[in-house]
Amino acid sequence: MLYTKQILLTKNPIPLFRNTLLILVGPSGSGKSTFAKQYFPSTMTVSTDHCRAMISDSSMNQRVSDHAFDLFYFIIEKRLLNGYPALADSTALRCKYRFKLQSIAQKYLYHTMLLLFDLPKEVCLANDKNRRAQVGENVLDRQWYYLEQTKQELVKEYYDQILVFHSLEDIGLFSYQWQPPVPAVNMPPNLPIEPPNLPIAEPSANGNVAAVQMKPTDQA
Repeated sequence: MLYTKQILLTKNPIPLFRNTLLILVGPSGSGKSTFAKQYFPSTMTVSTDHCRAMISDSSMNQRVSDHAFDLFYFIIEKRLLNGYPALADSTALRCKYRFKLQSIAQKYLYHTMLLLFDLPKEVCLANDKNRRAQVGENVLDRQWYYLEQTKQELVKEYYDQILVFHSLEDIGLFSYQWQPPVPAVNMPPNLPIEPPNLPIAEPSANGNVAAVQMKPTDQA
């Protein structure tokens, strides 16, 4: 599937305006945080896990997720307000979280680049098992459902650039070159925000469809 504004990986560096908000999207264990550490300075990366840890000394403490997201958006907005690029590191597998980031970028005339980590499920499961803070297979199953939903939703969402990684080899091909900031002028229309805890039809184990509520780990 190709998206509007999708760019293809080549050996040539991808031009990035310095007024760009990069939005990482993908399930746990797909390599988002490793990617951020490998390619961008730590001061540019804003991570929901780190925000949880700053608040509660634990990146896995889902009880403080609402406060962690407040801090997450606050730091991103302050970087954009002061003219610095930012990289948003969260799963972002629900449209309301992506729309929130888009609205912040729109407010400061920033470009948006969405990076979708669409790696095989087996890779994510293996990576998760090798991590100290594991989310577990059940959470990954649920995130995988939202990933498939996200891939369909992105057809209707607006970003200045979309880049899709299907493998670890794809991630290794990534390179970029900073460009002087240029105000983003072709901004999306006002973005609808998905109501919190909206029931979503999710297939059950027997193939039937049941409405489920958003769980705390869906906010990662």
